[in-house]
Formats: sequence, structure tokens, C-alpha cells
Amino acid sequence: MNSYFVSQPNHSNSQDFEQRMLDNAEHLGAQFRIRQISFDSECIYAKEDLTALVLQFVRDLGQFPAVCVEDGLDTRTQEYFTRLYIRGQQYEFRTSAEGDYVNLDKVMPMLQTIAREQQPTHTFEIIHPPYDQTGIVIFAALTDLQEAVDRGYPCSLPSSHWVWQKHEWPWGVYSDVTVDHMPELSELQTRYYQTLHQLYTAGYNVPQLTAERIYLTDMFEQGKIDICIDGSNHTSFNDVLTGGKVRCFWEGWGVVLAYTLVQHYGGQPALYNKTSRQVTRLTPSAYLRQAEVAFGRRPATTH
Repeated sequence: MNSYFVSQPNHSNSQDFEQRMLDNAEHLGAQFRIRQISFDSECIYAKEDLTALVLQFVRDLGQFPAVCVEDGLDTRTQEYFTRLYIRGQQYEFRTSAEGDYVNLDKVMPMLQTIAREQQPTHTFEIIHPPYDQTGIVIFAALTDLQEAVDRGYPCSLPSSHWVWQKHEWPWGVYSDVTVDHMPELSELQTRYYQTLHQLYTAGYNVPQLTAERIYLTDMFEQGKIDICIDGSNHTSFNDVLTGGKVRCFWEGWGVVLAYTLVQHYGGQPALYNKTSRQVTRLTPSAYLRQAEVAFGRRPATTH
């Protein structure tokens, strides 16, 4: 087994990955005219804090002529709210008043609605660095952002989302693949991309990713294969077990790893159900067929 699967006292792999993503964010952000604002995500102590934050996003970052017409506390839901007007259209932002953390899963959809309605060529998004409680919201032209991401800019876009046929592959069913020789992660990363590209070209419903959007590492040097897509660590559940066995997660990105090991490295597959602890052995061809059914086919396009 390769030496990088031995736990080390530091997290050099994690640090190397974060530095790579930070470098990508800096030089690609400048190249593709991506504007950004960094902020402390634990910043909400009163209604005025939400108002100040969203005005920073909308006015300073997006450069929209926004006016705050009301902010307050909704005692029914225990949420702070801020209502803005932009060119006669009202938009309302909300976040929980029960903690100091800004609820970005509520704020971001409203920012994206503003962009879609007020400047549809552009969008607001979140990027992943610097991997602490600092948040970074960006504003960019859609075409520029897509090209930047294709070159390795760390921002998850809809094009990296997995559509997984859960009824075809139940929750909790790992793929256990035994290989005679575990490849170096840099080689496996290349093969993973090739497998994903092959599946997409064949019409399966997997993301169309460039090689620069995929990064495989043992993030915390714990004997795992972490699959990082668009700067986001998808999983730490692809464990490298004893005896040359890799236990791959049951979502699409994990099954692509198992598919890669079976197809390119002669891996011998089995399914492990974590609930029943039942092991089902499959032939390589049967495993590949079952995985393809779970990926599903992309809908046919009409012209």
C-alpha cells in the first residue's frame, strides 16, 4: 500500500489542497473579472446586522441601486428580516435570530433572484476558500464564471450537481472494490475524470466536468480517498481498507470511483449494506451495469 495512506501528525494534504484552491481563486478571479466580498459568517446580533450585510452584497458587490425600506424581528418565526427595493421591485431577506450565524441558504437564493430579475447575465455565488468561518460571496458574469470554474476556480455550479437514482441504489449500500494494486492518487484522479467523461459522452446523467474541476487526495491523511469537486470536499467515506479494498460511498461521485477501480484496475466488486451488514458479490460486468442504471440517462434534447 502506498505511503500516503499512513497517518501523519500534520495535515499537509489538506493544507496543500487549500493553498491550491486559494491560488486558483486569486488568479482566476482576477482574470475573469469576478468581484468578491469576504465577511465573518458569525455576524448577526441584531436586525441592523442583516441589513448592513445584504446591502453590502447588493449595493457594493452587485452595484444595484437598493434601498432598505424596512427591517425588523419576526417574533413568530424568530427571524430577522430586511426588505429592499430595487427599481420598484421588493426583495426580502431573512436569517435566524436564534444564533449569530448568517443563514446563507436563505440569503443566497434571494441574491440570485435579484441577479436573475435585474441583471440576468450575472449571478451571485459562494466560493469555498478560505475554509474557516469566513464567507466569500462573489458576483460575476455567468459566462466568465463558468469558464473560470472549468479552469479550477473553486465555486460549485449547477453543472457539478449529481442527479442520482436513489430508487435504483438504496441508501447505505457501499461499493467494496478489491484491487491488486492501489494506484497513486494523481493517476487515479486522471482515470476518474476519464471515466466520468466516458459516462457523460455515452449519455449517462453525470456531471460534465473538466479535469481541472476534480481533485483526489487523502485530505487528512487518514487512509481515505477524498473526492473534491469545484473546491468542495464531497466525501471522506471512500475508505482504503486492509487487503487492497476500497469502500466507496453510495452517492454518484462514490460509485464513479468504484466504477473506475473496476473498469481500469481490474477491481473485484461487492455491495455492502451498512444496515443489514449483508455482502453481495457481483461480477465486474454486473456491477458496471447496475451502476449505469443508477446513473440514469440524460433526457433527450430537442432542437
